[in-house]
Formats: sequence, structure tokens, C-alpha cells
Amino acid sequence: MNEHIVPQAYLQNFAPDEEGLISRYSLIDKHEGDDYYPPRDRYPISKAASYEDFANGLLESGEANIAEREMIRTIRNILDGEVLSAKDVPGVSSFISFQTTRGISSRLYYNAKQRLPHDEFAEGVQDWSSAISYNTSDGHTLLQYMGWVLIENKTDLPFFTSDEPVVESQGKRFDNVDTAAKEMIGRQIFCPIGPDHLLLLLDPSLYDVDGLLYEVDPEGGIQELPDEMFTRIEVADRNEIWKFNLLQPLNAYREVFAPVGNGDYLEQAVEWLCSAFPDEDFVRGNTRDFEKMLRAYIIAASGPNSPEQREWYLREGSDVINSRGKKLKSLENFSHSISVISDLEVDNPDMEYWNEILDVIGQVPPEQYLDAESL
Repeated sequence: MNEHIVPQAYLQNFAPDEEGLISRYSLIDKHEGDDYYPPRDRYPISKAASYEDFANGLLESGEANIAEREMIRTIRNILDGEVLSAKDVPGVSSFISFQTTRGISSRLYYNAKQRLPHDEFAEGVQDWSSAISYNTSDGHTLLQYMGWVLIENKTDLPFFTSDEPVVESQGKRFDNVDTAAKEMIGRQIFCPIGPDHLLLLLDPSLYDVDGLLYEVDPEGGIQELPDEMFTRIEVADRNEIWKFNLLQPLNAYREVFAPVGNGDYLEQAVEWLCSAFPDEDFVRGNTRDFEKMLRAYIIAASGPNSPEQREWYLREGSDVINSRGKKLKSLENFSHSISVISDLEVDNPDMEYWNEILDVIGQVPPEQYLDAESL
């Protein structure tokens, strides 16, 4: 079975001609001349962001398809300019959470985590399928307490997307906060939903945005906010759209996408990023062979269980892990300098915001969800 790690219905949002075609550029595929394949301007969505037998049918099951349809329906309502109500919000937040968990990075993380030998690492959700289930049912709750900004692209350069379209970044870190709140303070989440729209989730403790659904009232508890869900910001500066787009190749595992006719732009973005880092592994540092990557992750996590495994890891696996490590560091070492975000930063952060939220809703610490970091 050819399983899609990004829903085809989502990618259709980037195909306004409704032909099921998009532009596609691979970060890692090379031809026999050892050069990267050129971009494809008319690439079938049916093949994009998919792997054969990736999850034993899990991502193509009836339950997954039902969940996807509801999520995509809500996203298309946003694209159509409809005003959402509170009941629509879980559809969008669960899409973001589901999409973060269903991808290759998340599966690598959880498959390796299952084999960690030490009890101190055996906390939270342990296996990949359980993480998917948790994030689509409960794990997306904290996202609804972030500030949601709908970026409306008014330029002729479309938003890009990828096989890992939801990008997470930490705008600022503070050492004097507890573990649970620290994961949320300064958090930025980017999710393009079409060529002209991108959902930007920001931490209300650090940025001048209101929590999407609720605010904390010390006397009255959680109070519902008015019906207008998003802060809407129009961007007419092409350079700003480029800054958003550069995050997609950095986060992608293998493929970046855009509407038909934009393949050259995808390639330009990747090549510019490669030139900005010490070596191209920071952008292209994955392997197309998922099984090899998974094998290297598992051995790195729990150690070799045979001389043959040790020999393979020393010969091939360590290079795979080293390259992957650079790729995972790229976002951490990249300053996107997006003025839309810097303009919203407040001078005096509300360091108690997330502690109050966590106290009120009794939510599990955020390190137990949306977690696809490197070991």
C-alpha cells in the first residue's frame, strides 16, 4: 500500500487547477551522474509525500480518513473566508497535531524511544501509533491556548509546503521557568494551508496575541473569547513570504512542494539554504532509504545487539545519524527574521501564562506530545 504521510486532500489546496498536480523538488534524490534531479513542475499528488507500506495501512485506514475529512473541511472553510465557531477549532488544531505526528521524523523518534533501555526515558507516550491516537484526541488541546494568526499572502509568490509541513520553532528560551512551561514559552508553529494562507501559532506570553479560545481569569477560571478566532495579517512584501518559505526545506524530510509552475523557486530556496550553512547536510542530511534511517536510529538509541550490527553501524549507520543530526540542528541555528513575528513581541513577557493554563486544565506536560525531536 502506498501510504501518504501528508493527506492528498491537504496538498490539493495547493493545486488550484484541480488536476491533482503540484510542483515538487526532492532534497535528496540523485541521478546516476550524482547530481540532484531538477524540480518537477507537474508532479502527481497521488505520489507526493508517500511511502510504500510505511505504517501497515494505519494512515489509509477508515478511521484516519474520517478524521482527515473533518480536519480538511475546517481548513477549507478558512480558505473560503468563513467565520469559524468554537466547535470548528478542534478540527484545525488536531490537523496540526496529527500532521506533526504522522510524519517520518515522528516515527523515527518513537520507534527508537520504544527501545531505550533506561527507565528515566520511559515517560509519556511510548509508541508511534499511540502518539498519533493521543495527539488527534487530547494532545492538541494546548494549541488552542496559543494565539492564532492567519497570514494572508498578497504577493505573486505562493507559500511552499513539504512532506513535514508543520514547522515548530522556539523564538526565545528562558532558564527561570519550570519544565512544562518552558516548552511553551516563545513557541512558534507554522502551517501553510494554501498558496495564499498560512496559520501561525504564537505563544501569548511572549507575543501580542490572545489565546485562541480562552483566557485565564483568576476569579472566574477559563472564559470563552469572542467568535472572531484569528488575528488576520496581510503580507504584501515578497521578501517576507520568502522567509516563511525557507522554513519548509529546513523542516522537510525529503520533498518540498508548491503550486504548478514554481519548481524553480523551490530549487532556488534549497540551494540558497545550502550555501548559507557550513555544509549541505543541514538541509539535505536525510537518506531516501527510510529503513536504513530507522535501523541507524534504533542502534543509536539502544546499542548494537550483535557484532554484525556494530560493524554496520560503524561502517554506515553513524554517518546516517551524523547527517541527520545536522539536519535537525538547522532550524535551531537559523534565524528566520520574520518581521510579522518580531513586531508582535512584547517587552515584558507574562511568565505565568502557561503555568496558569496548565493548572486550570490539568494538561499533561507538553513534552509528552508533538515530540519529534532527535535523540
